[in-house]
This record gives sequence, C-alpha cells and structure tokens, in this order.
Amino acid sequence: TSDDQLVGEVNLGPQQNWNTITLSNDNKKAYCMAWPNGNISVVNLVNMQVIHYYSNAFLNGHGTALNNTNDTLYVTSQTGNFIFKIDTGFSSLPIQIRLDPTQAPSSLSSLDPHEIIFSPDGTNYFVSCQNSNEIRVFSRLGDNLLHVIPTGVYPLEMAKSNLTNKLYVSCENDPNVNPKIKGSVTVIDMNTFVGTNYKVGYEPHGIAIDDINGYLIVASRNINITGPTPHHSGVCGRNGFINYFNILTMELLNKKTEVAADPYSITIRP
Repeated sequence: TSDDQLVGEVNLGPQQNWNTITLSNDNKKAYCMAWPNGNISVVNLVNMQVIHYYSNAFLNGHGTALNNTNDTLYVTSQTGNFIFKIDTGFSSLPIQIRLDPTQAPSSLSSLDPHEIIFSPDGTNYFVSCQNSNEIRVFSRLGDNLLHVIPTGVYPLEMAKSNLTNKLYVSCENDPNVNPKIKGSVTVIDMNTFVGTNYKVGYEPHGIAIDDINGYLIVASRNINITGPTPHHSGVCGRNGFINYFNILTMELLNKKTEVAADPYSITIRP
C-alpha cells in the first residue's frame, strides 16, 4: 500500500466464485472464501503459497472473521440460521453455532447470516442477518447470544470505528418515499447496543471508515433501473456512486463520487 506496486500473486485453487478475504493480525496469512460452494484457501502472504485448501468445507460460506488471537476462524453460512467456527490449524471439523438458540441448525432460508465482525476488544462479535433485518451479537467466550438489534432492510456489510466505538451496517433495500434513495446505514453503539438508522444512496453495499479524516464512506450499487440516472452507463451496466458522512455528526455531506458499474465493495487507504 505504500506505492501501489504488485508484490506477488497466488492461484487459490480450482476456479470458483472467490468472494471474501480476512487477514491475520500480522498480515502474514489470508483466509479466502468461495461462495456458495464453501471452499476455502489459506495463503501464506510471505511466500505467496496456499498452505491449506478445503473444498465444500462450509456450506454457503461467505463472511469470515478471526478472533483477536487468530486461532479461531468464524464463517457465516449465508443461507440458514447458523455460522461455523474452526481452529485455524484445521485440526478438527467445523462447529456450528446457532444464531437462534431455540432452533435447530438448518440450511433453509431464515436469518441468513451475511457477514461477521469482532468488536475492537475482541470480546463480542456481530453477525448481519440479511433476511431478518437485524444484527445478532454474541460473546466470544461460550458463543452466547447477547443482543438482537433491528436494522434497516437487508443488512449486509459492516465497518467499525475506533474513533466512535460504533458499528456501521449497510442496508441495501431499505425503502424510502424519495425515489432517488433506497437503502440506509444503521449505526450501532457498541457500548449500549442501540442502533440508529440513516437513509443514504441507492442500494448501498460496500462501507468503509476513515477515522483519520472523519468520514464514513458508502458505496451505492445503483443497479436497479429505477434508481438515480447516472452520467454514464458502461457495458457492465449503470454507474454507481459513493457518499460520505461526517462520522462524528452523521451529517450526509455534499461530497459525492460517481464510479464504474456496480461498486460492490470499498476500502480505503487514509
């Protein structure tokens, strides 16, 4: 990231829909998940070699997260009511964690966990449930359900701010009376677990935090033809756009950037 130069590359394995990546704290390993087949490749980033590859290990696997000690990997099963966890040495089979303790694990569409992220201190983790419009909070010790927090419609990606100690959740399908807006960001205080909804964009998906400059940055896919008309449309479809919030006040700023078709995810280098 210092000079944007290519430093290496690696083949993850048979051609699959490789989807998400989680890095270890020391940036020496990458956990790469293929959805929906559940294949995973673990890459040594120092010598750019695949050190573990498992096919069909995590049914409908999508989101991944590591605990603070990097000895346990959590994986969301995007269809159903459970997530997986497994030791990062892959010495045992994955364990299923029920998102609803009153229900048996099932792969039938219900809560449908999309992504997972840990609190800054690593004591809790948050799971976005895209079908039930909520964030479910679990304790790392014991994997016990602590809170169920309502969100906007279809919560997907999450980003956390060390500056505000809040969690930001993109909700792609939240309706609005304004035809130029479809979607929202739910902001959750990680101390009180109270959420507040802010309308933004059109089909927001990717979300990023810039604590240094004080921005919450949201990428809107804008793939529905009823959305805001872009200046340009490419061979891949309609252009999307990026919105910015003041992260301290959650004021939606006039700053806006139009980008190429379907900006699905976003990350920043302050």
